[in-house]
Amino acid sequence: MSALLQDLVTAQAERTPDAQAVVARADAISYADLERCSNQLARALREHGCRRGDRVCVLASTTPLAIAAMLGVFKADAIYVPLDPTDSPDRLAAAAQACQPACLLTSGFGAMAVDELVRSGVIGRKTIVGSLERSPIAGQSFFTEFCMADVAGVSDRAVASRNRPTNPAYVVFSGPGAPRGVVTTHASLTRAIGWAISHFDVRPADRHAVMSPLARDQSVYETLAALTAGAAVLPVAMDVVAQPRRLADFIRRERLTQWGTTAETLAAMAGADLVAPGDFPALRHVIWWGGAPSALALRYWMRRVGHAQFTTLYGAPEATSTSAYYTWTPDAEPADALAPIGTACSGHEVLVLNHRLEPVETDETGDLWIRGVGVSPGYWGDTHATAEVFHQARSGVRSDRMCRTGDRGLRSRDGQILRLVPRDGAEWPVAGASQDSGAALESSAGA
Repeated sequence: MSALLQDLVTAQAERTPDAQAVVARADAISYADLERCSNQLARALREHGCRRGDRVCVLASTTPLAIAAMLGVFKADAIYVPLDPTDSPDRLAAAAQACQPACLLTSGFGAMAVDELVRSGVIGRKTIVGSLERSPIAGQSFFTEFCMADVAGVSDRAVASRNRPTNPAYVVFSGPGAPRGVVTTHASLTRAIGWAISHFDVRPADRHAVMSPLARDQSVYETLAALTAGAAVLPVAMDVVAQPRRLADFIRRERLTQWGTTAETLAAMAGADLVAPGDFPALRHVIWWGGAPSALALRYWMRRVGHAQFTTLYGAPEATSTSAYYTWTPDAEPADALAPIGTACSGHEVLVLNHRLEPVETDETGDLWIRGVGVSPGYWGDTHATAEVFHQARSGVRSDRMCRTGDRGLRSRDGQILRLVPRDGAEWPVAGASQDSGAALESSAGA
């Protein structure tokens, strides 16, 4: 498997050029179209001065063209930085200020956010703004310098890459408060994709729903895994995600086979009794990050959709999203305060350590750390935060690099690692969270 992400999708386009790659409502593009468009975008970026290692922000909802833009950024040897147009102006400004983009690509949906970035001075004259629409976009404070009609006139020949597997592929800004830009390399995500395709048996005939917004690391992971396997990616619109009944109709109508969701969504659909016995017959895998729905909700789903496999993934953006997995059985009884971490993915290890970075005793709580090949080089432009969260063992071996997830956990008497789940349902405390926040999790779990 190639260690450059764009090459994985190019290889699939050569195998199945006419197969559907991305399907979003009435809009769909084939693998050949995706390859052609991403090549053109890569050339357009270079023609407008984008150079190797430059950051390119994509401020848009998850559409076929936004996914083509992600691949185009990779092909231009630039670093992909997805931003969420619905984020607060302060968070968007902090992310843009940190990464200093050479180019920003946006859709009409993101125009108001771009206006705010330009008015605040975070995006200046040196940043090229391009439109992911057929026509230019004119905001109150900016005008796009090229649009997709212009890109359509650019050569669609493949672009020669100088990047290496160890180069950064993307930076995702995560965490509450001031966001930190987690750097992920081509090699790290390529390894993670290989594991996911093998473990979940992703096939060209699969139809994989992506519910995470474009700016979440899970979205990058799921989208590229599906495209590498030749499956169809179906981004789920936010208005559908927010309405459980519409989401149930979407799963049936689109004949989903792989569904990445959340524990909260599973609980909401169960609470509204939207799933009939034997429903969603095409569905093979239901996958979510973090904890588990209540025992009642999980039993509801497993009795009605018993033909599917239900899997919790555990990880952090600082370790390429997924470091462990737990597959639920029909007799499972999830606890309100504890969530099983499960089995570590190949090349990863989940540890429970005390403040001296020593393993805790059985049933004692400690910080959850992830060690292995997927651990990030650190935070973009923030050496202080990197030193707080990441640790390199003295051996100097790359796989000895670790990151603190910000979660608390324990190792049970039967050898399982369990994560303490905060009562408010928050699934992703910021990596490197303070000891005070860890103590609060421990207190709420033990109450």
